[in-house]
Amino acid sequence: MTTPNRPHPYRVRETEQFDAQWQRAVRLGYINPMADPAILMHIRELLARSPYTMRQLPHDLPANRRRIQLNPSVWLWYSVIEDDRTVHLESVRIVGVD
Repeated sequence: MTTPNRPHPYRVRETEQFDAQWQRAVRLGYINPMADPAILMHIRELLARSPYTMRQLPHDLPANRRRIQLNPSVWLWYSVIEDDRTVHLESVRIVGVD
């Protein structure tokens, strides 16, 4: 279990769905396999420190579900599980396609 005093109080985990959709987006050319993994590492660090930094979405979605933009064409959806202090990277959505 993590504690709030740690520099990274949340663990960040990728789901199988996230991994599969990431690979799909790479194959389709929406994710640059040379540059975007570094951006993902930065996003993981941000979410580990403060997962609620991203703006909350419309009221019809749960408050713990958010998204962050990887690049102009790709959104990463995640959810925060407070009981476990875990952030689950859930899906990769291609803007205008998915």
